[in-house]
Amino acid sequence: VFALGLGCYYLGAQAVWLGNTPQWLNGSNWSTGIAPNSCSDDALIPASPSGGFFPLIGLASIQVGNLTLEDGASLTVNNQPLNVCGNLTGGLIGIALINGNANGRVVLNGSSAQVVDGQFEINTLRINNATGVQMQAGAALDIHRALELQAGNFDVTNGYLTFRSASAGSIAILDNFSAGFNGTLSGSATIQRFVPVGGFNQHYFGTPVTAATFAQLGASGTPGFVIPTANCDESQVAGNSPYGTVFQWHDDVPANASCLFNGW
Repeated sequence: VFALGLGCYYLGAQAVWLGNTPQWLNGSNWSTGIAPNSCSDDALIPASPSGGFFPLIGLASIQVGNLTLEDGASLTVNNQPLNVCGNLTGGLIGIALINGNANGRVVLNGSSAQVVDGQFEINTLRINNATGVQMQAGAALDIHRALELQAGNFDVTNGYLTFRSASAGSIAILDNFSAGFNGTLSGSATIQRFVPVGGFNQHYFGTPVTAATFAQLGASGTPGFVIPTANCDESQVAGNSPYGTVFQWHDDVPANASCLFNGW
């Protein structure tokens, strides 16, 4: 901080959110009196803002340096990107939440390597850093809508990455297929798929991997083709049928078109 005339000017100071209104760009909501909106501006969202409001981004795209959300803090990003060119730090004990609509996203687009630390739930996160982004040891990241791999490698080896599915019509995706996206992911992830309560609720699903072995997929059970019941009930298999945790479909196996269950 230095003085010039009668004013005070902050260079690269961390701006702490006060929350007098929800609008990010309102300077009265920040301890510095100026809304952070450049790579030299670090921002902190506390667990309990003095004004009572958590921030909302929706009027314009925002750029910050390091962004920290304390335990239980939240941030809403609608219709615009929140660009982070520094590190992203979430809750140490509790989860920090960054939500928003389908057009809002957090974009990690620094010019040097970035890290994700702490615990986060984020609707949409985009990796756009050619030098890469890495999750710190013990960091946990839950994605609710999409993880977009535009550029660079996202290394989650030391953290916990989960793709959430909270309802039958909601499932997070890994987007490395959109036009111009060539980013990569290294490490393991947990993929959820919502299954409603009631009924038999047995579901088949595929895995978007190439040349994976059964051992890599955690396969167990008895090898062989599924034997259907006499009435081809797709909610159960015959009592003498082999059964396992990983299945492969063979469309040339079923003997008749009315009972395709034995193609598994």
